[in-house]
Amino acid sequence: MPQSLVFVAMGAPSLDLDITLLIELSLFFLTAILLTRFIIGPYLKSRRLRDALTTGAMQDADEMAAASAALSNELKEKQQQAFSVAESERKAMMAKANEEAAALINQARKEAQSQAIAQQNTHIAEIQSLDNLAAGQQKKLAMQISQKLLA
Repeated sequence: MPQSLVFVAMGAPSLDLDITLLIELSLFFLTAILLTRFIIGPYLKSRRLRDALTTGAMQDADEMAAASAALSNELKEKQQQAFSVAESERKAMMAKANEEAAALINQARKEAQSQAIAQQNTHIAEIQSLDNLAAGQQKKLAMQISQKLLA
């Protein structure tokens, strides 16, 4: 036979609601209020604060990561612009240097050509003077030979 039926059959004691029940309930509620106020409440408050800080820190980290990515992209764009400006300046400088080099080479060629022409003219003049001298000496020698032969 089940035990609950045994008590009913034996004439279970009746419940008396007296002052002890009220004292026990008041002690229970007092303990619940004190625990809630001094232990559970501060614990829950610290949990909420920690969750808020964690969530805030995570949001801050996400915002910082986004800002960092934006700054990184901006830096890459500025670097690319600087590289393109530097490349265009380098090309312009190279073109100018090539033009200046070509001008200097042409000037050097002209100077070398004029010096070569001047030397050529000097050599031609020397050759003509030597030819004239040789012709004069030739005439003298011919005169001397003819005088010796006729004499």
